[in-house]
Amino acid sequence: MRDEIMQMIERQFYLKLRLGELLRFGKVELWSYVN
Repeated sequence: MRDEIMQMIERQFYLKLRLGELLRFGKVELWSYVN
């Protein structure tokens, strides 16, 4: 049971990390497109 909870937390953390990277990358792309 505990392992499942840890896996869920890890997955959520990983997804948030990936989302943050995508947003940062998207901002850079947007700026290079605008300029």
